[in-house]
Amino acid sequence: MNTTTVNNINTNLSQPLQSAVFIPMQDVGKTRKLSSGNRWCKLIKKGTNSKLPESLAVEVPAALDVTACMKHNVLAEAVAEYLATLQDAQIKSLAVSGVKTVEYSELTTEKLAQFVATSEDSGRIGQLSTERITGWFEAEARDLLIVALADRLGISESASDAEVKRLEQIANQTRDNLAKLSSKKPVHFDARVLAALNWALDVTIAGDTAGMNDRLRDKLNMKVEELDLGSALGF
Repeated sequence: MNTTTVNNINTNLSQPLQSAVFIPMQDVGKTRKLSSGNRWCKLIKKGTNSKLPESLAVEVPAALDVTACMKHNVLAEAVAEYLATLQDAQIKSLAVSGVKTVEYSELTTEKLAQFVATSEDSGRIGQLSTERITGWFEAEARDLLIVALADRLGISESASDAEVKRLEQIANQTRDNLAKLSSKKPVHFDARVLAALNWALDVTIAGDTAGMNDRLRDKLNMKVEELDLGSALGF
C-alpha cells in the first residue's frame, strides 16, 4: 500500500496519509498544499447535467505500481491499446513526412519513446508547445481569467466597450506570455509579470482539464542557477 506523509501545521508532527477528502477545485493550491509524492486528481463539472455537485479535487499518490498493474490482464490490454494509438501517431508522422514505406526497424520501443518525447503529434500531456498552450488558454482559461480580471479591477457586468477591450487586451497579453513557456530553454520574466502570470494560473485552475495548468506553473517558476560569467571564464 502506498503511504505518504503530511505535515500537521498546528503541531509540526508528521503522520501517515492513508486517505484524503474531496475539496472544492478553487481550494487547490490555496488552502490545501500537496504532500510530497502526491498529485491532484481533478474532476471538472461540465454543464448543468453533470453528475458532479461541483468541480472537485482530491489528493492521491502520484505513482502507480506499473509492474503490479501489468499483472492484471484488463489493465495490460488497456495499456497495449494506448501504446498502439501512440504508434499510430508515430506512423502518421512518417506518412506526413512523405515516407512511402514503413520500415519495421523503426517500430521499436526505443523509437516510440523518442517520438513521444519529442513530437507534438503524440498527444502527450507533458509536451508544451505554443499551439497547445494557446489552444488550452482559449478553450478553457480565457473566460475564467476575464471574470477574475473584472472582479479584481472593479469592472461591473455593465462594462463599457473600453473596459471590455481592456480586459481582452490583458487576457491576450497573459496568453502570449504563457505561450513563451513553450521554449525548451528557461524563460525569465520580471517579478511583476511573474506574479501576474502565477495569479492568472491560480484563477483559471478550474479550467485545467488536461494538466496544462500544473505544467505551466512548474515551467514558470523553474529555478535556474545564475551563471557567474567571470568565474566561468577564469577572470
